[in-house]
Amino acid sequence: MYRDEDSGDFAVQGYVVSDPADLAQMDIPSGETAVRVPASIFTYLSKDEPNGIS
Repeated sequence: MYRDEDSGDFAVQGYVVSDPADLAQMDIPSGETAVRVPASIFTYLSKDEPNGIS
């Protein structure tokens, strides 16, 4: 997970979701994509940081 210091937005790195059955369950707007983020990544997020990321 990366944070854009100017906008405050986050970018998430993950594996592209390409399974048609998974994608059919999502309402993904044009210009966006779905990425799979391993649950283990959340162990690295700190609740003590103001933006939830360390």
